[in-house]
Amino acid sequence: MTNELGEKLSRHRSAAALSLRDVEKQTGISKANLSKLERGIHRNPTLDTLTALAGCYGVTVGALIGETNR
Repeated sequence: MTNELGEKLSRHRSAAALSLRDVEKQTGISKANLSKLERGIHRNPTLDTLTALAGCYGVTVGALIGETNR
């Protein structure tokens, strides 16, 4: 089973040229939890977490969860 959300979070963080520490400082989400999300260990983030990460990466929550416009 792939970890699509974790892979997307990692890609967006890399594209934004941010370290886990940078994201932690901007969102208040601990580096440990961010790492778990990216590795797929923690697979059910809250909407607040997704909203904070989307804002940090300059994307929509939909972009993180794979929402498409149809």
